[in-house]
Amino acid sequence: MVQCSPQRRRLCTSLIKEFFGDTVERVCNVLTARGQQTLPEVVRASGLPPSAVRSALLVLLQHNFVISELVQPDTGLRAPQAPYFLYHADTGAIIQILRRPRILQHVQREYGGPGESDMAVKIIEVLLAHGRLRLDQVAAAVAARMERPEGEVRGDLHARFISLVNGRHIERVPPADMPLRKPVAFTKAQAKRAAPKPGTPEAAVQEAEAVRQLAQDSYSAERFRLPRDLTGAPDTTRDPRLSKQAGRGKRKRDDADAASQRSDAASAQELWRVNFEEFNCRLRDEACAEYVAVIYGREAGALVAALLTCAARQPGGSRLDSGASAAVSVLAAAAALPQMRRSRPDLPVLTGAAAARVLGELTEDARSGVTRSGSSGVANEAFIVDTGAITRAIRQQHIEALVRERFPPIGMRVFRLLCAKKQLEQKQVADYAMVPVRDARELLYRMLRAGFLTLQDVPRTADHSASRTFYTWRVDSTAVTRRVGEELLQAAGNLRARLHHELSEHAEAPKVLKRVEAGDTALQPHDKAEVERVCRVSALLETRLIALDPLIALFHQN
Repeated sequence: MVQCSPQRRRLCTSLIKEFFGDTVERVCNVLTARGQQTLPEVVRASGLPPSAVRSALLVLLQHNFVISELVQPDTGLRAPQAPYFLYHADTGAIIQILRRPRILQHVQREYGGPGESDMAVKIIEVLLAHGRLRLDQVAAAVAARMERPEGEVRGDLHARFISLVNGRHIERVPPADMPLRKPVAFTKAQAKRAAPKPGTPEAAVQEAEAVRQLAQDSYSAERFRLPRDLTGAPDTTRDPRLSKQAGRGKRKRDDADAASQRSDAASAQELWRVNFEEFNCRLRDEACAEYVAVIYGREAGALVAALLTCAARQPGGSRLDSGASAAVSVLAAAAALPQMRRSRPDLPVLTGAAAARVLGELTEDARSGVTRSGSSGVANEAFIVDTGAITRAIRQQHIEALVRERFPPIGMRVFRLLCAKKQLEQKQVADYAMVPVRDARELLYRMLRAGFLTLQDVPRTADHSASRTFYTWRVDSTAVTRRVGEELLQAAGNLRARLHHELSEHAEAPKVLKRVEAGDTALQPHDKAEVERVCRVSALLETRLIALDPLIALFHQN
């Protein structure tokens, strides 16, 4: 059962309640609190009528906030059960609601130019507002937003839709009957066995995993495939030689025609949605480029951004399993800069030789995250950007800022000391940090209580006696990152609660202020000051929420 933290659960339920109401919020609360649930279990836990629960689940599924997984019971039982669906909340997709302004800004920058960027933004806006739609529904919604006939916008919309799919910003919705991936927990002796015997539980698990992997591979192959009516590809299901055979092979021609019609009908009914995974990667690339620009200069940041942009455009994805980008040549990165300068005029102008020199300097510093791949020479030299290493450096920078703010100056010295030495005893920490043992002990326990340090016991005997045990201090980067991430979600929840309180207490304040500014209404000085205060506080809270989202994305890769 997959459960989320109280901070994440509180933020997700508040977002769902604001956009979809109390009924959907109760169903989402059950799924975030209990993990995977069947429909009867959700009905019992929520206390709502079955019809209301079905409607709420349909709303959440439509907006990609709930994932449904088909469970096939064991067919070897004497009384086999019918297949059923499990539902669980996708909290990462719910938190993406906070990221919508940044997503639209990225689309506007990515597709530079007034006409192209406007149409791309409209398509993304429609998909963000409605969750998943067919292509004809996207065209109708975009035409309604632009207040133009659908026939006038269809040509430009299809061109921009193709660009968004090729850029992996839009993807096909996965099938609802995707098999459930069950966790496998074998012992070491079982894991070393070559092949399980037929009929054993291990064989059944392997067969289920093979079916799931086959379904996943099938979806991956169709994930970014464009509809046939957009690509203009010929019908490959029909053999052109059949048209020359008059009166021969009529059944084959009929079968081919029927298969083609079924394929066209299925393609027309395909649902499309925004690919948040790709947007998160692109926004992370921008954060990495900005970090490199701050540390190593504008030219280095521009070249890292060009490398990541070129890697993202390569087929097969822009990320390797290790978190590094694909290898990109120097000439390709230098050639991408003029195109990027259309949407970002502040980027510097660099030739191929200058780009090779700057990237060569970056590879000399292991902390830059840029490594060389390929032979020497400007024409053949290629570089790889390790976005995972840069992301860890950015996290470390923010964590150290928190340590500097919450603890005395010696706290930063102790924290960096433990990061460098991995783990030390209390007396060693005091000696290395050059502070009294008493002060070191108080500081270490304060940092332990705050979650920045971890205490590890190393017993010398089997009875784990405290007098015969070493106690070492260390920094658990994973635990600290998780702790800071939960604090960020807590802060976002607090900001949303304060914003909801201000707007509920003074719901008419923005409208009254607009009427006052237009001269339609006159207010007393005291009332006018109160209305202006509410509008100012609301704008400030919304701005803080938008500014907090990059940190949430940094500490939560979702």
